[in-house]
Amino acid sequence: MHGHILQLCVTIQAVASFLHLEPKNATVLRGSEVHFNCSTDESWDVMTWLLGGRTILSISVVHGLMGKDDSVLTMNHSLSAVSVWELVLMNASFSPTVQELTCELLPPSRLGRSTADLFVQEKGNVRILEGDLSVQVGMLVTFHCQALGWYPKPSLSWVVNATAVDRGDYNTSSLQDPSGLFTSTSVLEMRAEASGAVECVASLSAALAQQTSSVQLTVVAPQTKQDHTVVIAVIVSVCTILLLAALILILCYRKKWTKLNSENKFR
Repeated sequence: MHGHILQLCVTIQAVASFLHLEPKNATVLRGSEVHFNCSTDESWDVMTWLLGGRTILSISVVHGLMGKDDSVLTMNHSLSAVSVWELVLMNASFSPTVQELTCELLPPSRLGRSTADLFVQEKGNVRILEGDLSVQVGMLVTFHCQALGWYPKPSLSWVVNATAVDRGDYNTSSLQDPSGLFTSTSVLEMRAEASGAVECVASLSAALAQQTSSVQLTVVAPQTKQDHTVVIAVIVSVCTILLLAALILILCYRKKWTKLNSENKFR
């Protein structure tokens, strides 16, 4: 970081009368650390930093640091002919509007002031409402994904079995509450073809501003209907065999009993 600043100073020394605040645009998540550099070859007595019109840092050439907000740090990277001060916002605060950061020199110079835009985003939560599902193959399944407490409006997308779903296969709507935060809902309808993970991904433009909710879809084969005709035929056949066997036993028993009875009479 320091080497980059020194290189910047050497480069801009050849330019007459400058006042630069870099970067000009920064997009971060709430709570992130943000770095800005204000550099100039103008003479000054006091350098003042303002965020959203509020003074957060004042530096005197003679007395050094005169006052600063508790949420900022400052470092001096100045060279003999160029003043370079670094401001570190340690905990960026959320705002539903772009915040203007200003580096201003006193007494006022002909260069005036230099400004930059700070855009602080809010990463909320995301979840699929249905939970894990088990359905028969070919059934139409609906999933609802809800993203709560995001700013700006998050981008919602779906991934099924590690394959991104085409945006035309789902729809998304969003509502903004009085605090400026968004609640977004996405609805996915799909045919159950294979078991696997169904994921809903919510993301913002800021780095690492992404969250994923995942559920498991289990697809089973349809239950086959039993052939009642075959079952009935088998039952009838078994009953017939048992009945015939019973009749044969009865006839054999009666025949034997009749024979024994005849022999007894003869005696």
